[in-house]
Order: sequence, then C-alpha cells, then structure tokens
Amino acid sequence: MLIAKLGLVFVLLVGFLYGDAERFRLGHGESRKLVVEGRGLVGVRCRLDLPDGREGWGGHWLGLTLDGKPMPDVVNSSGVVVDLSRIPLHREPLRDGESGLWFVKADSDFVAFNASGGTRCYDLNGFLGGSNSMNDLGDFRNSYYDKVFRLDKTARGVELRNCHPRLSMVCEAYYGDEISPGLLASQVPVGQGVYPWSFPELGWDGLISARTCIGEFQAIQVMIRNIGNSDVELKPAVDGEGSFEVLLRQQAYREVKEEKTPLERSRHDTWGIKPNLVPERLEAIAEAIPLERNRSCSLWLICRVKSDAKAGRYRMKLRLTGDVSIPVEIEVLPFQLVDNGRIYGLWTNSLPGKDDDWRARQVRDLKEHGINTLFLDAYTVPVKVGEDGEPDLGRFSEALSWCEREGFNRKVLIYGLLNPLLRQIEAVSGSKDCSSEAWRRVARKVFVAIHELCESRGFKVYFHGVDEPDVHPKSMPFFESFVTALREFPGVRIGSNASPSGYFRFHSQIDFNICGDAFDSLINGTPQKNFFFKDWEAADVDWMKKHIRYAYGQVRANDGLGARRRFGFLLDGLGMEGYWGFSYHWGKSTMNVAWPYPESDGTTGTTQAWEALREGINDSRYYATLRKLKPDATLVLPSPAELNQMTAAELQGLRDRIIDQLIDTKTNQ
Repeated sequence: MLIAKLGLVFVLLVGFLYGDAERFRLGHGESRKLVVEGRGLVGVRCRLDLPDGREGWGGHWLGLTLDGKPMPDVVNSSGVVVDLSRIPLHREPLRDGESGLWFVKADSDFVAFNASGGTRCYDLNGFLGGSNSMNDLGDFRNSYYDKVFRLDKTARGVELRNCHPRLSMVCEAYYGDEISPGLLASQVPVGQGVYPWSFPELGWDGLISARTCIGEFQAIQVMIRNIGNSDVELKPAVDGEGSFEVLLRQQAYREVKEEKTPLERSRHDTWGIKPNLVPERLEAIAEAIPLERNRSCSLWLICRVKSDAKAGRYRMKLRLTGDVSIPVEIEVLPFQLVDNGRIYGLWTNSLPGKDDDWRARQVRDLKEHGINTLFLDAYTVPVKVGEDGEPDLGRFSEALSWCEREGFNRKVLIYGLLNPLLRQIEAVSGSKDCSSEAWRRVARKVFVAIHELCESRGFKVYFHGVDEPDVHPKSMPFFESFVTALREFPGVRIGSNASPSGYFRFHSQIDFNICGDAFDSLINGTPQKNFFFKDWEAADVDWMKKHIRYAYGQVRANDGLGARRRFGFLLDGLGMEGYWGFSYHWGKSTMNVAWPYPESDGTTGTTQAWEALREGINDSRYYATLRKLKPDATLVLPSPAELNQMTAAELQGLRDRIIDQLIDTKTNQ
C-alpha cells in the first residue's frame, strides 16, 4: 500500500545502513563479484576494518574491475582525498597510477562510516572535513569511502578485491539509473544541504513523495545532477497541482572570499579545494536553469494542502524539460495536527514597522511558519518620556493592538532592548545611576505605566534591559543595578537572556529567562561554568533540568539541519517550553540569515533553513498529535543526545514512524 511505500522512500534516505544494498566483508586477499547487467550506475562504499574503535588514514588497497578491465573514473568526486590531519594538507589520488588500486579509509564501527545513534563519536559532517564531505550530508559524496561509477548497460559484472595483506574490508554496494540520459535525481530530506558538488542518492525509486495534513505546508527538496557530457538547460514546472498551492523554488548560493568573510557568515570551509559557497535564497524560477555538467541543483516544491481537500493520495508531476518529468505523490492524512502549546519566538528587528503592506505579508509568512511570539524593542516600538517623567504610550498601545489582531505574544511579551528608553530616563532624571532616587523616580513612572497598560490588555510583559548580560562583561554592573531597581517597582517583571550559569546566579531576581547555550549544557549533562566570570558557581545539571524551560540560538540560512533539530524533536526530548530564533536582517542585498525578507518584486522570500524550521515545528506537532490521539502509542523519542546527532533523513524517518502509528499502519523499520 502507499503508506508502506512512502515510508520506505524516506527510510532509504536515512543512509547507507538502509535501502536496497549488498553488504559483505572481504578478508585479505578475498574478492566478490557484483552482477551489474542493465544497471546505469554502481556505487561502492568500503573501509578497512580497524579494531578497538581506532581510526587511520588508509591507503590504496581496493581492487576494482569491470568485466575484467579497469573501472572508469568516478562521477561523484574530484578524484582525490585530502588528509586534514597533516600540515600542510596532504592529497592523494583516489586511484594509484602504478598499482591501479583505489583508496580505502581505515576505521572502526565507532566512527563515521556506519556509526548511528548513541554509538556515533562524531557525525557524518565531522572531522572528514570540507574537502571530502563538504558538510552537506549527501549520500555518495564522501571520497574517503564512496565511489560511484557510470556504467555501460551492456557491462555484466564488477569485481571487488581486498588487497590489504592483513585487515579485512567492509563493503556495501548500491545501484541507480538516470531519469533521462545524463540526468540523475533523488528526493532530499528537508534540512540536508545540497551543493553543486553534492551527489544524488542511489537506490531512489523515482517517485517524489510526501505526507501531510489538510491546511498544512510541506516542503519537498529534489536534487538534480548532470552527469552527461555537456551542459543542459532545465525548465522546471509543476503540472496538475489540483488540491494544492505549490511554489517552485531553486537554491541560490553566494561565493564569499576568505578575507571578506566575517565569522557570522557561517560559511562552509572547503580548505581551498572548492569555492566557499553560502546557501542563501530559495529563488523563484523565472525561465530556465542552466545546469553545467558534473554539477547539481536543488529544486524545492513548497506545497500547501487546500482547506477543501479530502484525505487521500494525489498525483502531480515535476517537469524538468519538455519531455522529462518526475512523478509526485502526496498523501493527505486523515487527521489534523494539533497545536503543541509551545512558544516559538523570533527577534525580527523589523516589526511592527511602518509599511502596512510589507508588514501584512511578513506577518502572514511568520505565522505560516509557526512563529507566535515576537520581541518588541524600544527602537521599533518607542516610548517617549516627557520632562515630568510621564511616558507617552501611544505607539506602545498601537503595538499591543497589532499583537492582539495578529495573535502574537499571548503567553509572554518581552520588551527590549531598552537603550533609547534608558537614555531618555537618564536625560530627564539627570542621572545614569540606577540606584539614585532621581533615576528610580522617573523609571518607576515609565515601567509601571507600561506594565499596567500590558496587564489591562491581557499581556504579561517582561523588561529586558541588557542583551546577554553575562556574555558582555562590561554590561554586568548596569544589569545588576537595573534588576535591583526594577525589583522595587510594584508588579514589574524582569526578562533576560543570561546563560545557564548567569541564570543560576540571578534566578531569584529574573522572572523569565531565555538561555543562549542551554541545549549544549542540558545535552552534555555537565555543570555549566561562566567563561567570563570564572569565580561564579557552576550551574549543576539537576538545577538546569528543573529551571531552564526556554532557549534561543542563531538561525542561519545555511543551517537547515540545526533549525529543524532545535525547533523540533529536540525541544520535546528536553521538555522545553519555548525556543527563540535570534538573527538579523539589516536590509542588505547579500543575506546569511534564515528569516523572510522582501524580494525585488516585493514578495516574501525564503531560505532552506526557514523551511526546515517549519518542518521542525511540524515534527513536534506530529508528536503532540500522537500523544493526544494515541496516548497508548509505543513510540518513544530517542535521548536528547541522540536527537542532537540525527541527520535530516533520520529526523524525517522519526516523523514517518509517528505518522505510521497515527494511521494504524505497520511501522517500517
């Protein structure tokens, strides 16, 4: 039935441990023949088996022949491997010219070749490094292990030989075919990066598939690679949308230079081997996409099921050229997703704003991606303080009315940063000292008035005076005096984003705290010290588990996997009640942030991380739906440490197992 088929598609995406593969071990001197007749491609993944969890560089020990002749060149890498442990970096060809043998990495079951779950010492984008894996977590992209060959379909057999004199060799083989001459494709889980050098997964069954609910969005990513002999031109379009609203987008990149790349760009370091590319917008496709030979592109179908659709299976086509298309099958599920009750916050640095039209489109986009809470700050929502210390709350009241209309901030409203407001209080009071009676007299009028206005409108407001107080040591004296002063004002509450150690130190004075590095502290299970204030007492693990309910982090355009993890299952695993994304759009043409921004035609833009963030929120909503509708369900989430290491495909596989239980189908293992 369809559900089993769809589940298999996503399980195939999980990686080399699953799917239609041949797995075998070769002792030293042993060989194995693979029947490849009628196959278009064969991929082999091999490693020398080291005992005791060790890892080594490896060497040229793999013999490969095709019908008794040397194998053709690989089609999935540059043909070299790079030893990143040496200085300077050491490069070797994949195939040794004298012996004709191919390079094989040496490691054990406890490193990246086949590690999974709690046994993974580091994940697939760890030390393997930019030159070999490119951090994109795409299958058959790692020249340490993976070699893919394009075959003449008249070829009959491939032979693998272990030429190492002592060690055994662990091997896997995968097969694939072109969707048309020279074009490969595979569906890629949301959160997995695709770069021009990424290689599609072998074993994909040629069907683009997804499952979603009425009224919900579902992003679908498809990788297309040109392995032909010349450049091609794609003209993507979606045929037969029917019961769906569909946006078709392509991944755009920006090349950055080392000397012009600030740290916050979060680019992928390619060790000088390949261009330093930062994924940016998912762009609308105007006419056609040129796809150079030996390059890949990422196409996105962002689908929403119309409200009048019925549960069932629907077919569309993703047309690539006039005569080449890929079938798309979407199953609309027979249940509704519930609201998991979590706060999903955002610091946009641009709302409410003054452009009514842009504000309306941006707010719609925010809500469609699951954001329900915004920071308000004294820059975008100013409060003017009169000479008598009385505040003019007209603009603030308008902002509350806007939040009421849009449904934002119904659980918590944080007002900060407050620098413009604090400067006015200093000017009117004639004092910068929060402990002085003059400063407190004016500040009391201002903060109590704002507090009472919010209370009367049903908002619980927290004043956030200092950004990351224990990360910016020079701010700490003001933070302490500010908090001490406001604690004396009737009803006024304090909000902060101190680290776990700072929150531990000041928790009796802070009413609402969003911890910056809470995930690492909670997952690692070790007491958290403060880097800047080393004499502070460490926050112990039990205290953190009991008190840390909210966290925040930067969300970059290239980090879809991080966004999907942190906004999704990881919050459930940690028992968190909310997560805020902190990132800024300064209005520049080159972007590295995930949040929506205006395109040149005035429409709301998007990035792969912005779509992955929504997928993460929906991951959690599927889990909340299971707990509500099937309280006796047997599915148990992995530990937070395991969730934090899961790939995008593994996260998708977990969602599919939840769906399987919701619709009473047999779970695909």
